[in-house]
Amino acid sequence: MNKKKVAIIGAGLSGLITAKLLSKDKYDITIFEKESMPGGRMRTIIKDKWQLDLGFQVLLTGYPYLKKYADLSSLNVLNLEPGATIFGENKTSKLGDPGRNLSFLFPTLFSFAGTLKDKFLVFKLNMFVKKRSIDELFALENKTTLEFLDDFGFSDQIIGNFFRPFYSGIFLEDELRTSSRMFLFIFKMFSEGDAVIPKGGIGELCSNLANGIDDINIEFNTVVTSIENNTVRYNNSEKAFDIIINTNPTFNNSSRTQWKSCHVFYFEHEGEPIIQGPMIGLIAQKNKLINNIFYAHLSQTDKPSDKALLSLTVVNDQNLSIDALKEKVYNEASSLIKKRLDFVEHYSIPKSLPDLSVPKNDIELDINSTIHIGDYVLNGSQNAACKIAEIVAQKLNS
Repeated sequence: MNKKKVAIIGAGLSGLITAKLLSKDKYDITIFEKESMPGGRMRTIIKDKWQLDLGFQVLLTGYPYLKKYADLSSLNVLNLEPGATIFGENKTSKLGDPGRNLSFLFPTLFSFAGTLKDKFLVFKLNMFVKKRSIDELFALENKTTLEFLDDFGFSDQIIGNFFRPFYSGIFLEDELRTSSRMFLFIFKMFSEGDAVIPKGGIGELCSNLANGIDDINIEFNTVVTSIENNTVRYNNSEKAFDIIINTNPTFNNSSRTQWKSCHVFYFEHEGEPIIQGPMIGLIAQKNKLINNIFYAHLSQTDKPSDKALLSLTVVNDQNLSIDALKEKVYNEASSLIKKRLDFVEHYSIPKSLPDLSVPKNDIELDINSTIHIGDYVLNGSQNAACKIAEIVAQKLNS
């Protein structure tokens, strides 16, 4: 039996899961990856022995397709606390889920982040998403997250102190204009699972996947310049394939996907962290560049120094130049941490997350010689990246 030759453009989550699921009896598979490692947007870079994720990212164990196709049990992970430390104007408090960690009960009840009514509404929202399937949530009226929160009855107080900084860090936009379908889906995933970070960095997930797929060829450091007429052109070479599976929207002429960007800064400092334990810090102060902070030394395989490693995320760079951005971020961080900070690294990530006004949870793929997949054809999530891989693999294997 002659195997059909398949090219997969991109060794990110969608490309790797697709390769894992395709029948090795039917297909001869080559993955083209421009970087020197797998992962795509989920990469971990080593600098000065620190493991630096390309943007602050977590794995949500509630994602059904991530659980189905990525062996999370093989990872040594750090479990994040089900709550956040909120930095307001001259005051700090905690807000969390007492049902998952009882120690959050009194801090949450007395937190300045919201009113008692708000905290009851959080419980009500929890019940709302638990009673509905993911498909049902994606079938609800499509409005902005901010409109949904207003309609549900939440006050400006909790929207400004919690929902805006927390979900801005997830949606990578600070106006909460992201679809309420996406908000409810993510809220459900947080309520039904844990947020974890691999001790080897977020890139360990895709590295494990790549290492565990037999009988495929991954061409690293290979830049694909075009795909057309069943031909992949790359590194001044070209090769014909029976099927091309493309995860890069650059080569999808029918896609008009817009992208959200972000910046992540890493700093070291001596002394104790200002957040105790594996918990995200939310900056609820107005007109600040920094959206959230996390102590990334907690998720290192081996801590290379006695210093704390701080990750800072910026979702709106206010159109500042890189130099002006670095200076302002440093000044904000110094004022918050109140310690001397030593710069480690800065990553500007122009295509961090697809900007989708109407996210979907399913799609009928057009199966032909070139197939376009990726989270951007469904919704911007690790779950979507795995689900679209299943959809195309089932079609091709049938």
